[in-house]
Amino acid sequence: MSVITYPRVAISGAPYDRGAQLGRQVPERIRNTLQMYRDAFSHYTGLSWDEVRTRASAFQPAIEAYDDELVPEMAGMADGAGLALEDILAINTRTEVMYGFSDVMLPECTAFGVRGAATDNGDVLLAQNWDWLPPSRDSCIVLEAELPGRPSFVTFVEAGLVAKMGFNDAGIGMVTNLLLTDEDRGEVGVPFHVVLRGILTSPTFADALTAVTRARRASSGNYLVASVDGELVNLEARPGGPETVRRTEPTRDRVHHANNFCEPLGSARDRGIETLPDSPRRTDRINELLQAIDGPIDVDAAGELLRDHDGRPASICRHADDGLPLLERIVTVGSVIVELTAGRLHLAAGAPCENAHEPIVPAFARREQLA
Repeated sequence: MSVITYPRVAISGAPYDRGAQLGRQVPERIRNTLQMYRDAFSHYTGLSWDEVRTRASAFQPAIEAYDDELVPEMAGMADGAGLALEDILAINTRTEVMYGFSDVMLPECTAFGVRGAATDNGDVLLAQNWDWLPPSRDSCIVLEAELPGRPSFVTFVEAGLVAKMGFNDAGIGMVTNLLLTDEDRGEVGVPFHVVLRGILTSPTFADALTAVTRARRASSGNYLVASVDGELVNLEARPGGPETVRRTEPTRDRVHHANNFCEPLGSARDRGIETLPDSPRRTDRINELLQAIDGPIDVDAAGELLRDHDGRPASICRHADDGLPLLERIVTVGSVIVELTAGRLHLAAGAPCENAHEPIVPAFARREQLA
């Protein structure tokens, strides 16, 4: 097993204050995030950083209308790390910039969820391998956020972004996948990562689903959402509002997804199928592995699925194609298992075949367990 570690960062308080805490605790990681996207945007879109910041700033009103705490929190991050607000806006619109102004699509993840009869004692598990650019390993953190008047949450995320996969103290969990259609043109709306934050700060399962449908979303995305009470659903979303969201229920208490649409798209075109032939293969492979398990799927079994190398290097556990330039290689940056019933996040910091899933119990879950 190799040794990769990601810092744990705790923030709390008013929006600006918690952002400033994050900026002061991991300024270099936020700067690493910034530099990686400066390089990636230049490589894939040809946009200068000034052009990126200008385009990103146009999303600010939509972010403020969706959640009035996020821009002050981003301003705190910027000040704490010695950056400009426009820099933080730029990295939080990375999906919209990267894919709205380029024909490229990079694979990002394979995810699944299980519940009820598929698990031991009716537990609820979510799992995901997050595949991304190798330099992002110098940006990743485990973020624990306590928000007055809102659910506290834990998320595995690039420093400076407002959320990615994780769960909250209301028992809501989420994993996610990049999706892309020909409708993704970088038009202004609510950014993908802001929607993820909306899910993680939802007090109920219904609110978590509404966090997706109420947004006028700027980009496509897949949201696999569960609750500690056993609710589990997959939402495929194109740019737009509730009319472009398609819901999939579990089969045999199992649901899975990769980087291509599985529900009908109407007149839209799935760029994932066109540019990522490995995504349908990973979709079929994770389904095959899930359906082949007759007994309960627990954390150990979930981890074994995430270590699968069928089709390597473009496998569920993804490894770099060393023949490509650094900014075109994709690797599994982190592997997450959300154990909602027990209130734990298991993280393999890097490829799960080389790094063990280590349990992380956030402070809010420890307090609940002691109560």
